Amino acid sequence: MTKKTILSLKNIKRAFGSKNAELLIFEGLNLEIKQGELVALVGQSGSGKSSLLHIAGLLDTPNQGEIIINDAHCNDLTDRQRTEIRRHEIGFIYQFHHLLPEFTALENVAVPLRLNGNNKAAAHKQATEILDTLGMAHRLTHFPAELSGGEQQRVAIARAFAIKPSLILADEPTGNLDPSTADQVYDEFYKLAREQNMSALIATHNMALADKMDRVFTLENGQLVEK
Repeated sequence: MTKKTILSLKNIKRAFGSKNAELLIFEGLNLEIKQGELVALVGQSGSGKSSLLHIAGLLDTPNQGEIIINDAHCNDLTDRQRTEIRRHEIGFIYQFHHLLPEFTALENVAVPLRLNGNNKAAAHKQATEILDTLGMAHRLTHFPAELSGGEQQRVAIARAFAIKPSLILADEPTGNLDPSTADQVYDEFYKLAREQNMSALIATHNMALADKMDRVFTLENGQLVEK
């Protein structure tokens, strides 16, 4: 059975400046990610990995090209419509966790669930379940400052997965952790993604982690090259 396409980027161009002084990041870029597929994006710093993730996550607009997320054609959407797709279809994970410092681990994970219309009890139940899956059941009431780096990133992963998005976009999700902790956190991320049949595009410098994924692309001279 043919797997559904979750993310489709077609003929994407991103450049900054004017035509007379244009800084080209990439052009003619194409990428498809199927349901349940984990895709790594590698490349040197400054090669455009973050720019590509921002375009895929509707945080930035390409100069040309088409973005389709779970059958939704996103190019001509209003800001409000793009926000709705981000809230329901995309989970974001960054190198720095961006947790709300005044909220506990449980409350941080419950925030996107509440924003998506769940009542407090339902949001806290779902947040508790996913934090438990990531081995954080004993840290629910702790604030980010009371958590280790690995624990903070587990909370960030739980927050991204909690809404059961169609697509996870992760920008160096273990880049701020020591190698041992990075491996543990990635293994938990990988297990959770497989259990939920999640699609993901993950930018990373860690080739050992990238090689565990289904496909690996290098961003070189503005083009995606599959390894």
